[in-house]
Amino acid sequence: MEKILIVGPSNDLCNFDKEDLLKYKNEGYIIFSYSDSLDFFVKNKITPDYFSFLDPYTLSHYLNDFNTFDF
Repeated sequence: MEKILIVGPSNDLCNFDKEDLLKYKNEGYIIFSYSDSLDFFVKNKITPDYFSFLDPYTLSHYLNDFNTFDF
C-alpha cells in the first residue's frame, strides 16, 4: 500500500524541517506538494515527488524554480 504525504500552504508547515520531510521519504511516503508549499521545498532543497499549482500567482511566482527541480 502506498502512502502519500500531502503538503499544502498551511501555517503548520513552519513546524516541520528538512529532516522531518526526509524521514517521511525514507519511510516510503510519496510527497505531493501544492500551491505555495513549494517555497518550503525550495528553501530546504528537497524535491517533492509531485507538485500542483492551484492558481496563476503560484505558477508565475515559482516559474524559475520549476527548472531547478526534477518532478
